[in-house]
Order: sequence, then C-alpha cells, then structure tokens
Amino acid sequence: MGRFWFLVYSIVCCFIANSMQLDETQSFIVRIQNDLKPSVFADVEHWYKATLGSLNSRKSDYNKFNSVQGDKKPNQDFLHVYKTVFHGFSARLTPQEAQELEDHPSVMAVLPDQTLQLHTTRSIQFLGLDSNEPNGLLKESDYGSNAIIGILDTGISPEASSFHDQDLGPIPSDWKGECMEGEKFTKNLCNQKIIGARYFTAGFEASIQETNSSAQIRSSRDTDGHGTHTASTAAGRVVANASLFGYGEGVAVGVAPKARIAAYKICWGENCRESDILAGLDKAVEDGVHVISISVGGSRSRPYHLDPIAIGAFGAMTRGVLVSASAGNGGPDVMSVTNTAPWITTVGASTIDRRFPADLILEDGTVITGASVSSGTTILATKFFPLIHGRNASQGIFSNSRAATCMPESLDKELVRGKIVICDRGGNARVKKVAGKALVAGNSVAAKGLSPESALSPSIASQPFDEISNPTGGGALSCLT
Repeated sequence: MGRFWFLVYSIVCCFIANSMQLDETQSFIVRIQNDLKPSVFADVEHWYKATLGSLNSRKSDYNKFNSVQGDKKPNQDFLHVYKTVFHGFSARLTPQEAQELEDHPSVMAVLPDQTLQLHTTRSIQFLGLDSNEPNGLLKESDYGSNAIIGILDTGISPEASSFHDQDLGPIPSDWKGECMEGEKFTKNLCNQKIIGARYFTAGFEASIQETNSSAQIRSSRDTDGHGTHTASTAAGRVVANASLFGYGEGVAVGVAPKARIAAYKICWGENCRESDILAGLDKAVEDGVHVISISVGGSRSRPYHLDPIAIGAFGAMTRGVLVSASAGNGGPDVMSVTNTAPWITTVGASTIDRRFPADLILEDGTVITGASVSSGTTILATKFFPLIHGRNASQGIFSNSRAATCMPESLDKELVRGKIVICDRGGNARVKKVAGKALVAGNSVAAKGLSPESALSPSIASQPFDEISNPTGGGALSCLT
C-alpha cells in the first residue's frame, strides 16, 4: 500500500513540475505583417494586444491564475512595440503562447529574446582622413557637423572632454529626438554635441526578474565605459594631452569630431537584450539619426531572417540610415564573425604596429614576452616572487574553474598574498584586482600584436599587471605552487 501512495505522489509531483515549466514565461520578439491589420483596429498597437489577448493558451492561463494574481491583465507582459525599422512587438510568453502565435496568419516570426555581448587605432589615417588637407573629406564636410550618429551601447558620460560643444552650430533641423531625464542624468547634460539620450529597460528587467538589479542606473548614464568609448571613437572632439596611464600621450579625436551624438542605452552591464536593441534601433530611426553604430553582437552568425539586428538594420537601410556594426571579438573559428548582413557595414579589428612590452622573468633566467599598460609599482623589477595559478587558490564554495579566471571573490587572499597570480582569460576579457603582489593574464593574444587594453579593468590600474600569450609554452606553469 505504501508503494502505491509513493507512486501516486511521484506522478503528482511530476505533473506539477511539468505544469510549472509550461507556465513559465520568457521574452520573445514577434514580427507581424502589418498590412493584414483589420480595419476595425485604430492602430497596430491595439491590434497586437488584441491578438495576444485572443490566444486560447493565454485565456486559459488568465482564467487559471486570475484568482491567485488578482487583476492580472492578459496584455501586461508587453515589453516594446516596434513601428519603424521592424513591425511587431516583444512580450513575455509561455512556450504554448509562442507556438500559438507562430501559427497565427499575421505572424511572420516568433524569435526568442537573446542576450548579446559588447564588442570593442589608426583608423583615421588608414581611411586617409587628414584634418590638415584643405580639400579633404573632413574639411569639405565640416568634420561631420550636419551628421547625427546614433550610438546604441551602454549609454554615455556627458562630462567627458570629448563631448564639449564649443564652436558647434545649430542642431540639424531634421532632428526629432529628445534628451530623456533619469537617474543621475538631467536634460541640461545634453548640448549641441550630445543632442539626444534615451534608455530602454523592458527587456533587461524582464530577463532578471529574480535578480537584484539595483546596481544599474535607470538613465542614459554610462556606468560601464563602453558606450562612452565607442561614441568618442566615432565623433569625439579634439582633446589634447590624452594618454592611458601616461602611455601613448597625444591628441585624442574621433573620426567625425563635429558630428552630433544621440545615445541610446540598450545594454545594462553585460546584459544586452535583443528586444531592447531593436527598440533602440526603431526609436533612433524615428528620431532622425543619419548613422547608427552598434558595437554589440552574439558569438555566432545567424540566418538573417532570425536575427533582430539584421531585420532592424534592413528597415533602417530602406529609410536611408546607414548601420555600422562590429564584427565581434571572436575568432578565428568558422562563422565567428557577427553582424554580417550585406546591408550592414561590418567593422572588424586588426593588429596594430606598437607594443607595450612587460616581460615576465623567471628565476632561472627564462624571459616570457608579455605586454602591459599597468602603472603599478616597479619594485617587482628587482625581486623574485612565487607564482601561483588562480585555480590553486580557490576559496569557499567557488570552483577551481572560476578561480582559474580570477573571478570576483573566488580567490583565497591568504593563499595569493605576496605572490604573482596567473589568471586564465575566460568568456570575459576583463579581470579584476586581486590580493596578490601582481597579476598575470595568461592565454592572451597580447604578445601576438594586440594591445592589452581590452583586458585591463580600471580596478587593477594601480596593480602590476602583465599579459602573456602562452604560459605553458613559456615555462611559467612549471614554477607554479
């Protein structure tokens, strides 16, 4: 008899678990054929919401959970409505709702809302843009003063010297955007240079329902630095005596130093949701930008009809807006280049002709070539210190693999104190400051010609830091504790 009730209990638990899984929602992007809109609806937004509310699976869910969730409305999970470069909406749906929508005659595609990653110098010289050439393109275009560049990224830091508006003329008359206020960002932070700022949170907030996101500032304010970097690269004003911790001192300037900037914050930390990116694209074209810059992408190329950026960029192209997007930080594997649609200007990176040498010298005299822009103390040049790999210094609940990449809080401070810590580079190129004497990023490409700037976090700027390309081949691992 006991076995019978155990069997019944197991079946019930399995049924409940499956029901909960079927009822779980996630974000989807829905592409609609707008010319099928019935005339009874005044606009497409009402039609979209009516279509979603009419789903049999949604009615069932609503009736089933209404008594528990009070006045929950069938349409409350809408995230964005797209009207310019893309026709459709994004919303939180159950798998059944997504499947039923996909079978609807007006629906062209139902795409899961994915999270994309941020992407990152002699480009101006390479393009032949000489500011001193009297008949050159820069002078002829007044350094891009009538161009409006929409930067879709992590926001912007308007106080940066690259964004002053001295000697800039009136804002182009075709501009229709606005400077949205938000946390730590007021309208008066915009000027004749930064002429617009918007931010999009719906997709991000839907993806982190159970996560504490209080660290994120709800405004166009850039807390990461990536968006400020890309904006100044495209359209930064002339800034004298610029350097990175004293290295490479000179004049910093963007490609089009008089171009106007409209910042669209679509990334929150490293969370760049496609539904928010598409909303930024849609609004940027509606606002009247002439060029869109997106340094964001996935790890692999996708068929164009399943790629929201490709679809949105096509819509922008049909309205005369150029979309420039990054090729990605991956490779050299096949299909590792992203944003490859033929109507997108795909911009890739290459090696540069300069190094920041910082060799790692072992006690037996072996020299391992490295690179660094660290401004840390030079005491390490006169003394030898023990080496330890991060995976051999994990603490508490953290795995050896997490400690191997020196992820935050993963290292035992007592084990690394007084030692040079070697960290593998993981999915994120950045590493944080550790308690050891110095930090070495292994498995790096720095020694192959790329600068180490992509791996340097501001938090370790004052700590001795080095990048080496192959710690195993260089013999470093044989000295590890």
